[in-house]
Amino acid sequence: MKKKCSQCKEVKPFEHFGKNKQGRHGLRADCKNCAKEHRRKPEVYSRSMFIYMHQRCRNNPRYSDYAPNFTWSEFQDWLATSSYAALYQEWRGRGYPRSHSPTLDRINNQAGYTLDNMQVITFRDNLTKDNPDAKLTPDAVRQIRATAGTRTQRELAKEFHVSRYTIHKI
Repeated sequence: MKKKCSQCKEVKPFEHFGKNKQGRHGLRADCKNCAKEHRRKPEVYSRSMFIYMHQRCRNNPRYSDYAPNFTWSEFQDWLATSSYAALYQEWRGRGYPRSHSPTLDRINNQAGYTLDNMQVITFRDNLTKDNPDAKLTPDAVRQIRATAGTRTQRELAKEFHVSRYTIHKI
């Protein structure tokens, strides 16, 4: 019996496919050679594919206006010209903390995911970009605590560019 590989599109005998209980005929969809090539691809490829698929799978009606309108190959070309590789290497060097993982950010949040409306930034930067209260460093918190008795909350909030509520909570 023969089967068509989902990757190389060649028709090959069953023995050229790995086992998979859930697959058709109990075999993988891709042949052993293609599976081997996929495993050889660098981790950078895997993370970028995850980002791409995450954007493609946003089928929630709430996000229907923001669904991406580009193909995987267009996305790969765009990533090659962005800061993705550098951010990925930094993330990897730090031991893969979530705060430094590369993510996609829409430059204009009112527009959808298009190649000219996206940038690659870290998860932390994406989280804090519109929230000044989240940008307080531990040193700033210590400095606020040290001067809290001598200055008003309003003065501290103005100096550190945060809300008075944030000063109050510190």
